[in-house]
Amino acid sequence: MKSKKGGALTALSLRRMQEIHRRLKSGARYSCTQLASDMEVSERTIIRDIAFLRDRFQAPIPPPPLPLGYFYEDLDWEFPSDIQLDEGDFFAFMVAQKVIQGMGADSPFASTLQTCLKKLSRHLAGRLPVRSEDLFHCDYDFDMGPLRQVAPEVLQEVDRALARKAPVDLVYHSLHRGLERNRRVVEPYVLRNFRGDWYLVGFCRKAKALRTFALSRIESCQVLSDQNFRPRSDFDPEKHFENSLGIFTTGEPGPCRIWFSEQASRWILERRWHESQRYERLEDGSIELILDVGPTLEVIRWVLAHGADARPLSPPSLVEEVRRHVRAMSAWLEEG
Repeated sequence: MKSKKGGALTALSLRRMQEIHRRLKSGARYSCTQLASDMEVSERTIIRDIAFLRDRFQAPIPPPPLPLGYFYEDLDWEFPSDIQLDEGDFFAFMVAQKVIQGMGADSPFASTLQTCLKKLSRHLAGRLPVRSEDLFHCDYDFDMGPLRQVAPEVLQEVDRALARKAPVDLVYHSLHRGLERNRRVVEPYVLRNFRGDWYLVGFCRKAKALRTFALSRIESCQVLSDQNFRPRSDFDPEKHFENSLGIFTTGEPGPCRIWFSEQASRWILERRWHESQRYERLEDGSIELILDVGPTLEVIRWVLAHGADARPLSPPSLVEEVRRHVRAMSAWLEEG
């Protein structure tokens, strides 16, 4: 899809126009200043979006001047769908659907994406060199392993809150407090899927700090649509996870240095565990792997999972934590 000047219509601008459409379709009036403030863009950007909606999509927005704000003359008007897809696009959607299915039958997106693909199939009927129904039966299979179950309505509410920059009122089961139920109001910053499991990073008003929440432990979630928030200016999703081996972060950035036996090193070096990954090969074929990550519980469990084929070398906090776990296991063996 192209803009009026011939440039590409970005996903961000399209989503912004859809949000403008949602607001105007409610029958309310919105000024350019209000829309620009809510969406954190310039007034010039809003003016361009409105012009695109009116001129390209034929949205029923009267031409300026509009002293009382933008509005729809026809509330029955719907946002248009101008989809230009080919076989490759459809195949990519189909593979995505297989990935989602690999997360389990109860995956929040499984049924939604299946419905979307069927709509695309009807849309592309007669325009593909192969039958679209045949593309549903490709020889691809994805298994994400045991995953936490997330209620679809929870994921949908979090996604809605992210789009509107609105806080969420949630009831959460804290794993570190014996699954104690507690209520929190959270300003959602980023939704992250790590190895098939969903996590929300946001500013918890109760703790007055950034916190990470597993969506599987959210019992209920409601968007506080009458409120808005501005994300902290010092928060950057990429930097937040920069020194993490997975989800959790620590104030200690590393590096973590871990020894792996010659046999284990073959498997370790087949994967890219972290962007900072580097290693030193020792004379006996073993390696010292270096990662610029903090010594979180994820790192500790990762080292322990390799048994005698792995040994932490630094920092001291990582070495001590692994030793503590090994001593506990040794005590259990001695009891037997």
